[in-house]
Amino acid sequence: NDNIFALTNQRLNSIRFDLKAVDGERRYALYDTFWIEDENRKYTLHISDYSGDAGDSMISSSGNMMFTTKDQKNDKFDNKFDDNCAVIFKGAWWHNACHEANLNGLYHRGTHDSFADGVNWRSWKGYYESLDTTEMKIRPKNFRKTAILNGDPSAETDRPKNSKSNPLPTDTPARPNPLPTDTPARPNPLSKDTPSKVSDSTKPSNNSISSKSSNHSDAVKPSSDSDSVWTDSPNLK
Repeated sequence: NDNIFALTNQRLNSIRFDLKAVDGERRYALYDTFWIEDENRKYTLHISDYSGDAGDSMISSSGNMMFTTKDQKNDKFDNKFDDNCAVIFKGAWWHNACHEANLNGLYHRGTHDSFADGVNWRSWKGYYESLDTTEMKIRPKNFRKTAILNGDPSAETDRPKNSKSNPLPTDTPARPNPLPTDTPARPNPLSKDTPSKVSDSTKPSNNSISSKSSNHSDAVKPSSDSDSVWTDSPNLK
């Protein structure tokens, strides 16, 4: 809790609970306002502004509550044995009298007969099914909006999950034609009009032909830099 306090006491924060059931189904609960007080105030929880698909199991039961452990009773539960919620339900938490979420409870991993002592999230799986995994993630409030305004494209997470970006920019130039359109047609070696023998005086030298072929090849072959532009074009995200 000291670490959570250190993370949240400098600015407003949001917290997200990622929940996974034993059958693999996943849900989440996002609270846009989250912070806790220091040890002297028993790490009192402040949480509000819910959204998500797991249901809210925090605001009414844990909001404005101090943190209860097995050796420190800070909840509102009264019973003749003077046990606290952390003892009865096997997990320290921001208990009221007692909980709707118990993410530090026993790892039953699935359905269980005992009441509310598992890794429970009441608004989704109730008190008799313990979750497989849970994660709590904290970040500054309005982090996404601030990052976008500051020019951080990685923060643009509003894109629909199934959307696909164009892998190439729309203003990408067309690929150059490897052969010019006005390239002269190659003479037919079997043409009837082709002389049977070319005199040595008019026959072009091998050096001349080689030079022209080399120049033509250099003129029409795309450069290696051009090839790399097309093969390594980054995907836009």
